[in-house]
Amino acid sequence: MDLTGLISQFAGTSGSGMTQVVSELMKSTGGAEGLVEKFSAAGFADQAKSWLGDGPNDSISGDAIQKVLGAPIVSQFATQLGMDSNSVSGELAKVLPQIINAMSSGGNLTSIASGLLNQVAGGNSAIDSIKKLF
Repeated sequence: MDLTGLISQFAGTSGSGMTQVVSELMKSTGGAEGLVEKFSAAGFADQAKSWLGDGPNDSISGDAIQKVLGAPIVSQFATQLGMDSNSVSGELAKVLPQIINAMSSGGNLTSIASGLLNQVAGGNSAIDSIKKLF
């Protein structure tokens, strides 16, 4: 399964629009690794760590998503999807932990993410592979 397929798997009722939003978000933050760093830097390291581990994922609120990504970014995605900002941040709060979880194992994001991305991009590093996807 490629990265877009993985995102689509968790996109829920928002479908392809949410897949595009998450793809754009991954691109703008430096991939899954950058996204995890962004959550950690904003004070949500414990939640991000749980998404990387093999146990249950800690939830995150839509308000936290807006804090991490910034209201202007969430608003831009809302306009793109034809939804309100609270709905978009709520959807992202459901989808992002699942995607990060699916790209990690045992607290390590890069081992599985690199393998997945190498399948898609032909053997480059994880960051180079993500950049080539977009």
